[in-house]
Amino acid sequence: MCYNLEIESMNIQPTITAGGMKRAALNEQNYQLKTKHKMENKTLSEPRSRALNKAIVSSVFKPQDFKLCYVDDGFAYFTTKPLTEQWGDDWNDVPYEHNAGTPYTDEGMEIVKLAYSADLETPREGHYNSPFSVEIINSGAVAWLRSSSWSKVKVAIQAGATLEEFIDKVELVGGEVYLPSSWFVA
Repeated sequence: MCYNLEIESMNIQPTITAGGMKRAALNEQNYQLKTKHKMENKTLSEPRSRALNKAIVSSVFKPQDFKLCYVDDGFAYFTTKPLTEQWGDDWNDVPYEHNAGTPYTDEGMEIVKLAYSADLETPREGHYNSPFSVEIINSGAVAWLRSSSWSKVKVAIQAGATLEEFIDKVELVGGEVYLPSSWFVA
């Protein structure tokens, strides 16, 4: 899969999605570049997750430094801290879905929050009160996201997945990840 990003003078123009979130203008064909001096289209055939190589996610960290540490209601949180050191409110309490809060931030580290939409299940699926805490999930006992049992494409997204791995797997099942337009503005 490849995507369109309109670039004018090396700035990607943000659009507003139906849900009101800002994101770079994307479609499934290719990047279409518009230069200021010539109005010519150039096609780049690269997957959207590769666009992270051009993204300015952080002034300090590279995109591959961020690891999945928490998922809640269509949002995935990524940290630059080792998973064993990352913490949030009640991350050791079971069930995580009724107790856990978003990740804490500390000096010298960053958290990235991405919205996604996909037919993927969280560890709470099939449970009134799941037997998992965030601490248990981040230890690798169960994936943060997994394909439904009836899905033809089987995917599991474990704690510690990079931004690129997360995007690739969500898109593999036909989902979308919404990247902030600010990552692509020079």
